[in-house]
Amino acid sequence: MGNRPKAAYPTSPNAQSKKVEFAHDCGGRRVRKTVYNYSGSTWSETADRLFVYDGWNVVMVLNANANNATVQKYTWGLDMSGLQGAAGVTRAGMDGSSGIHDAGGIGGLLALEKTTGTNAGSYWYLYDGNGNVMQLLNASTLDVAAVYEYDAYGNTLVAEDWDFSGIVDDNPFRFSTKWFDTELGTGHELYYYGYRYYSPRLGRWLSKDPIGEAGGLNVFAFLHNGTTAGIDPLGLDRWVVPFPGSAKTTSCLLRYQPLRHDALIYGSGSSCTQVEMGMETCRIQPGIHAVKDIVENVLRACCATTIGCSGRVTKTTVPCPTRPPDRKTTPQEDAELDKKYNDGDTVYYEMWFWNCQNFCKVASNPKFDK
Repeated sequence: MGNRPKAAYPTSPNAQSKKVEFAHDCGGRRVRKTVYNYSGSTWSETADRLFVYDGWNVVMVLNANANNATVQKYTWGLDMSGLQGAAGVTRAGMDGSSGIHDAGGIGGLLALEKTTGTNAGSYWYLYDGNGNVMQLLNASTLDVAAVYEYDAYGNTLVAEDWDFSGIVDDNPFRFSTKWFDTELGTGHELYYYGYRYYSPRLGRWLSKDPIGEAGGLNVFAFLHNGTTAGIDPLGLDRWVVPFPGSAKTTSCLLRYQPLRHDALIYGSGSSCTQVEMGMETCRIQPGIHAVKDIVENVLRACCATTIGCSGRVTKTTVPCPTRPPDRKTTPQEDAELDKKYNDGDTVYYEMWFWNCQNFCKVASNPKFDK
């Protein structure tokens, strides 16, 4: 399916080498993973797993070598898109049902039920603020069963088996709540995001961005290298994680002026904070994706813990502007903006939001991805 790999294996195998083969359905989801061991001259199959999905979330894993017996069950809840998911982003191939799918399930996996092995039982997931799995709790004893820590690019720093059951290795969901393929050995692990596979050792995708350079000149870059300030739900686009500061809870105004600068004003009372980012300092290239790029630059400057774009960023205190009635832009207004931008006109575009959390949500909407 497109840029998805069919298999992964060492070019010069030894007696400890493994090979993994993948199969995908018509929607691009991985529905089968087969593992082989190298015997010295041939590859011998050791495991064959089938995956059952709800959207892009794995809900069951079946053993194809045991009459499709269920070996793992997963329960999902609200992911990082939260309760706004129902009225917010609806991604390709999703049914738009609340916030269970909108962030690709990141931070939304609630429980694992393992049906086979000495560590069979139920386990609960705990996360950090970016939706990375940090602990597993044994649902029966309520004791910590496994503990994980990662670096900024998803490399595992700590994987401790607190209950000595082996669940720390058997649990496949780790960094960014994505499936962790460990069969190829240390340093060659892969995270399966849906549309692409990610290598934490390389800190990049294995395949190109499906939209090519329209998504950025580096078609293999992971989260524009701003990994601590964002998530990628399915390997297609970047969501910025809001920081828990004043900008998250106060009203904000986006001002967009093509070919000049973009700015966000947030605050309340008599004084507000204005953040400006010049296009030339961020090397923004005018084009069909410029609207999305400009919005994301302000988003990264104001709603994230770090500024991922290199260049000059200016923060000043300004009088709070008079707040107009709240409204959402209409499709006709979006079309008019696009036409004026593509015609080279200099227009001034303003959007108010009750709070900057809403701004972060709306700025991630596909309507900006022209």
